[in-house]
Amino acid sequence: MKGVLAAIFTGLVFFVGLLYAMNENYDATLEGLTDQPVVNIYNLAFDGKKAGALAMSILLAINVYLGGFSHLTVTTRIVFAMTRDGALPGSKYITGVHPKLQLPLKSIIFVFFFDSFLVLLPLISDQTFSTITQISTIGYSTSYAIPIILRVTVSK
Repeated sequence: MKGVLAAIFTGLVFFVGLLYAMNENYDATLEGLTDQPVVNIYNLAFDGKKAGALAMSILLAINVYLGGFSHLTVTTRIVFAMTRDGALPGSKYITGVHPKLQLPLKSIIFVFFFDSFLVLLPLISDQTFSTITQISTIGYSTSYAIPIILRVTVSK
């Protein structure tokens, strides 16, 4: 719970900082040097000095990269558990623990390639990626809401 609250707080501080740095300059934010509004806001915040904007963009990219590692860890554990129980199609090919390394190597490789496909999807079609992201967001929010609703309504 503390982690969730910390993420909410730091995210709020980050977004308020971005809004402050944007300074109601919508045109430069939406149609600046890049297609990414956050990078354009960094450029505005550093008065067009590309070195500062580049440093902040690299810091943001590192943060996203490390977040990907966290996602890979969590998703691999879920895939391993589901393949162990036979809940995924082709589970017999993905399940198991590598005898020498003592880790679910096939699950890690499966998740890595699946995630890589999803990350590269915008190169093929922006609309497809946007649709998958929207559906995932709705499903993710619903998956959090269902246990809470059941706890409040059904549990004794």
